[in-house]
Amino acid sequence: MEAGKEEIFCNRNWITILIPTFNRREYLRETLNRLEMQTDKRFYVFISDNNSSYPVGEVIDSVDDDLKKRCYLKQRAMNIGASLNYLESLACCKTKWVWMLADDDLVKENAILNIYKALEETDNPAILNFTLAYTMPFVDSKICLNDFQQFVNLYYPSYKWKNSAWHGDLIFNSNKVYNMDVVGDYISFAIKYSYAEFPSVYLILKALEANKNVYYVNERIVDYNDNSPRSWKVCETIQESRILNDIPIDISNKLKRKVLLCISFKINTVYRLYYINREEGRRKKYFFEKMYYDLYKHILPFYSRAYLKTISILAKTKLGYYIVIFLFWTRFNKNVMKLKRNLHTGLKNKYNEIKGYTQ
Repeated sequence: MEAGKEEIFCNRNWITILIPTFNRREYLRETLNRLEMQTDKRFYVFISDNNSSYPVGEVIDSVDDDLKKRCYLKQRAMNIGASLNYLESLACCKTKWVWMLADDDLVKENAILNIYKALEETDNPAILNFTLAYTMPFVDSKICLNDFQQFVNLYYPSYKWKNSAWHGDLIFNSNKVYNMDVVGDYISFAIKYSYAEFPSVYLILKALEANKNVYYVNERIVDYNDNSPRSWKVCETIQESRILNDIPIDISNKLKRKVLLCISFKINTVYRLYYINREEGRRKKYFFEKMYYDLYKHILPFYSRAYLKTISILAKTKLGYYIVIFLFWTRFNKNVMKLKRNLHTGLKNKYNEIKGYTQ
């Protein structure tokens, strides 16, 4: 493949679309096809192949010549993991602006045009966080955050509402555009924790710590592809989130607790996944104990901490494990939940009927 020389990055103010990839030929092909159809062509493509078992260069050769000459392929001799592949490649990009895109995301036709528009309408952004969810908790087209209190003011209500879509908008990678003049200074920090699947979160935290402008843009540039096989496992990602409390950020403990509540997975998600993946959870009888002592002990309110600690003690024993599974079965099983709703509705209707009769 001739296109692939670093000299292609001749315009530093253009956007580099960074695409880490591993063994997803057809999804990568679809992503490149969507990039071909962009209405604004002011971008380069940097593909970082994590030692795929097929020749990625052949996929790049299949695109039109105009896009091909703006593509650069970096092929690794070994798989270094998803997060490290993201971050190390981010450090190699030559332009000021970098959009980190997954190889299976559905790129919007006007994505590049909308990114440039957002750059023109914002003041020295360190990071642009575009929306992923269809319903956002704010109606403004853009919100600028430059400290942790503003971050909490935006995200903490969604934690109380248990809005998982808004939470995913924060930890997702492909809806972020980075100013490398700012973010480049934080890559070594993020690499230190790259064994966990939160590279974009680390960069946001360091930008806010330095009071840089992080913009949240109520505009979609990509759709998440629910039909593609996941390159990450939810259970593993939840376990990796235990390190969040170890991340050093210069704020009060009270504020840090709220920041981590906004970032970490909701405790109900942890319970639900333990129930769904019970055969895996059985082999990991200390799962709840680790989650409790490493993370949730430091951030959850008292009653939630007490409940999780009790569950963690029970789950470590053979009998206790089955008790925990039964508790979660009664809580999360769809048929049981439907029965509870029907019973509640029936009792409510009966009460209203008796109340109306007595009146």
